[in-house]
Amino acid sequence: MKSYSLILFFILTIIVFTSEAKKKWLPAVNGYNKNNDENGYAGIMGRAITGLRVSGKKEYRVHIKGGNWLPPVTGNDPDEFNNGYAGTKKGDVIDAVAISGGVQYAAHLKGGLWLPVVTGYDINNDRYGYAGVIGKPIDAIMINGRTYATSYNDSSNSSNTTPSKPSSRKTPSRKTSSTKPSPPKTSSAKPSSSKSLALKPSTTNSASSNPLNLHEIRYIKEYISCLYDALVHYKGKSGTTVYADNTLIKEIKEHKTYKKMIKELKNGIKEKITNSAIKNHDTIKAADGSYRGVWCLTLGSIKLNINYSFVPKKGKNKVKLHFWGTDRWDFAKNDNYNLIQNLAEEYIPSFIAGDGKPFDVKYDFYEIVTVEY
Repeated sequence: MKSYSLILFFILTIIVFTSEAKKKWLPAVNGYNKNNDENGYAGIMGRAITGLRVSGKKEYRVHIKGGNWLPPVTGNDPDEFNNGYAGTKKGDVIDAVAISGGVQYAAHLKGGLWLPVVTGYDINNDRYGYAGVIGKPIDAIMINGRTYATSYNDSSNSSNTTPSKPSSRKTPSRKTSSTKPSPPKTSSAKPSSSKSLALKPSTTNSASSNPLNLHEIRYIKEYISCLYDALVHYKGKSGTTVYADNTLIKEIKEHKTYKKMIKELKNGIKEKITNSAIKNHDTIKAADGSYRGVWCLTLGSIKLNINYSFVPKKGKNKVKLHFWGTDRWDFAKNDNYNLIQNLAEEYIPSFIAGDGKPFDVKYDFYEIVTVEY
């Protein structure tokens, strides 16, 4: 379900407003020395990292504070939206990184110290598999044998140029002479460092230079967080799969249909716990193919696949529920709706949204519940 009144509002928002990316990339470094401010590590002490680029064409990924691990990437390009860097389009704070290839790497906690060096690549191993502490922002990272760069969120309204180090840094400012990497080449219509919006004006019409002309502009996204993002990607006609980010996951979790589902799941799990299962240390699992339907504003009705597995005990049981799935974002007729429902929730919104291309939205998240026996 897509509310046509809200879609109309977001279309007007796209037409009227343009925004400049806040994410700022720092010059790339290739050193590995926490005492060398010039080239030994990437980052600014006191400013949380919001993006990471690493050379070597090996997998690396980041964990978003208050969220999940993002999909792995292998590229090293701030303008490549799908695989050029690890991080979200809007610059969510990063609290952990995992880098493959057996390299040594370490992270510095914002307001804290350097963490021990790790060489693993396993997001399930919080001791050796990644650098960082879940829930604690990192503001610097050093990687041995790679060229790498980080980004941070700049609250200023300056143009998209390679930033110099702010004077508030506790250590001496890194030099920003002519030897630093040049800023990525961009057009006036395209933010150079934001995954949130790629504006590619058509060259077939001189009117395309006007950012208010929706018919001459293409919008491309990698992650979506709200109805506005979904509509932007739909209008872009790329048809590429996007991922639900932390904001959209929160939207799903806050809806009453999700809360009702969680309550029902907890009751169902509790019924599976028996004295015999506790005595024999049996593993309680979700049935194969388990799923539930929930609703949220951005995606409408969606299917959540469900999995869990735990060994029960008397008292409080912490159960980690895994939810995932794929939703088709389109305005196709819903066979479960009557004519009035399809008019209100599919046909009219489709007419208002205009020309676009359907796409898939993937979501994958966890919820820990307590089941007492």
